[in-house]
Amino acid sequence: MPYNHDQLLETCKAIAASKHVTQYVIGVTTNPSQRRASYAGWARREGGNLDGFVILDWGLNRNQVEAVERHLFQGLVNDDKYGVIKMHYHPSIKDVDDQSVYIAWWSPWLVIAEEFKD
Repeated sequence: MPYNHDQLLETCKAIAASKHVTQYVIGVTTNPSQRRASYAGWARREGGNLDGFVILDWGLNRNQVEAVERHLFQGLVNDDKYGVIKMHYHPSIKDVDDQSVYIAWWSPWLVIAEEFKD
């Protein structure tokens, strides 16, 4: 069965539509546990809480993970709750073929969204 990016996008939209989601972001990681802990620590330091962290897909290679994240980013970037900082890839992420895509959300509003620059 071909990979369906739109199913992941609809999942993200359903999560984001919840009244319990104040602000969220989509990301890529090779270590979901460490990334979740990093978000939790960041939110605490900013006076907030990490309210959720869900792995949307895993075991992706470099091309797959970039295509999925870009599709999700483009489908969500105009959502008022999307905490866009900027989309970029750390060199170590690009070199690894076992990557995960996640959605994380927190409260209260902690990130000022910036315009995406390619």
